[in-house]
Amino acid sequence: MSTWPGKNMGKKFRELQLPVFEGEDPLGWIYRVERYFAVNEISEAERLQAASVSLEGKTLNWIIG
Repeated sequence: MSTWPGKNMGKKFRELQLPVFEGEDPLGWIYRVERYFAVNEISEAERLQAASVSLEGKTLNWIIG
């Protein structure tokens, strides 16, 4: 019998919020956001839109122009 929780684990973590990026530690943010996408089964097509709503501060201002 396997002890791996499989799909049930995804439901448990769905309450996690998308990590916010404020311009510091980009590699750490990329790592966390990739884990978030994997756990929540976010499609490749939806990832850019999802990531764009997690930008704050100077990073958001830079994107807006």
